[in-house]
Amino acid sequence: MVFMDWLLKLLAIPWNGCAQFYRGFLASSLSARIAWTVAIFQLFVVVLAFLMVLLLGQASIFQSWWSPGKAIILFVLLLVVPILVYYAARLWLDRGEKSRWGDVEAAWNVALVELSRQQVSLKDVPLFLLLGTDGQEQERGILQNAPINLTVLASPPGSAPLHFSGGSEGVFLCLSGVGQASIASEKLRSGKEAFESGIQSDRFGQDILTPKEREDSTERLKFVCELLQHAREPLAPINGVLAVVPLDFRATRSDATGAVAVAMGEDLATISLAIGLRFPVVIAASGLEMESAFPDLLQRIGKEGYKKTIGQIFPINLPTTPDQMQAVSQRACGVLDDMIVTQLLDTKKLDDQPADRHLVGMVCRIRLNLIPQMTAMLASVLNSASHGGGAMLAGCYLFSIGNTAAGGNRAFIGGIFDRLLDVQGDLDWTDVRLAQDNSSCRVARIMRILDICMLVSIACLLIVIWWRMA
Repeated sequence: MVFMDWLLKLLAIPWNGCAQFYRGFLASSLSARIAWTVAIFQLFVVVLAFLMVLLLGQASIFQSWWSPGKAIILFVLLLVVPILVYYAARLWLDRGEKSRWGDVEAAWNVALVELSRQQVSLKDVPLFLLLGTDGQEQERGILQNAPINLTVLASPPGSAPLHFSGGSEGVFLCLSGVGQASIASEKLRSGKEAFESGIQSDRFGQDILTPKEREDSTERLKFVCELLQHAREPLAPINGVLAVVPLDFRATRSDATGAVAVAMGEDLATISLAIGLRFPVVIAASGLEMESAFPDLLQRIGKEGYKKTIGQIFPINLPTTPDQMQAVSQRACGVLDDMIVTQLLDTKKLDDQPADRHLVGMVCRIRLNLIPQMTAMLASVLNSASHGGGAMLAGCYLFSIGNTAAGGNRAFIGGIFDRLLDVQGDLDWTDVRLAQDNSSCRVARIMRILDICMLVSIACLLIVIWWRMA
């Protein structure tokens, strides 16, 4: 029995070797596959030429041609040509926006080097996009609450357009300088004139990005999507998106925050169209720390209360109708409302009258301003993202960052990452991407048939020539 097992393993060595080579061939980059194909074709042509000479009885031709120098040249060409083809294919396939978006490419390369140094491969871990952060304090404050060990944090450092943070359990790509949402969020944070001009509009989300800003930011985001596809191939480029959208308890800033929501939806649509993927999106509304009564609430709930989750999950693939969005907004804000009411009804704290008045005012602002604003924000994000056909709402949450340098006012973040990690496998290719793949498969099958016909024709021609010579 042992002998038979050994014999079977011995006989299976060629098959296992071919299967392993085929799997490695499919897992390699497109440039490498092109180079390997050229190398195999070269070897096939050389072997075929030798067989023709030998089978046709033309050994004298081979002897007159053969010399050690020619053999060395032939061997060198067999090695060098595939290498040159590989680099030529890389230059051809990777050309396009490299020179135009040099800052994005430089930041990407620096981050990949740091990830490699920490032995983190983008093909071995789930990858999530983080949109709408500032790339500095807010970004670090959010990621510090991620339930995974971050061996790489905000690489490359400084004001790069993108940052990688992650470890062996997952990687987050923060696009703080890529996409329309990054520009709109930066304008909102810096209080530029575009947001403070007092333009009156009945439409939530007045577009304040110039056509040039929209075009450039969209092209930069498409370039990042190309980099993701090349780095993650043949896996899905991403496993989900965490979209940070600012909200304000003041109704006067609805147009400003709505502009960010519209820009965020455009970015989600761009990502979906670029990578051809349907992916879960967790929307996190920031800005609780701007509410005047929020410090009183944090003081009452204590450190343990910081770990609670303020939000509402949303089933993947459920249609995002206006009624559904209103219900999600009411339930998400209702968690915060209930928390405040619970503190107000605490008999042990009834003597704290000044804080009670502040919290009662906060409840009123939640019900009058925050819930309608969140409903409009969700509608703006999802309506703008709908033409991409890939963004699937997984939940809506509220959180606070505050001053991370001082370590204060950072609350309600942990549950956001829990939801994002729970839905990381809920991915699907879009209909457009599937149609493109089916078309490519049909073309590939036709090319295989033509290759087989060509090989059969060559074999038949050799047989006819050999039969006539004989």
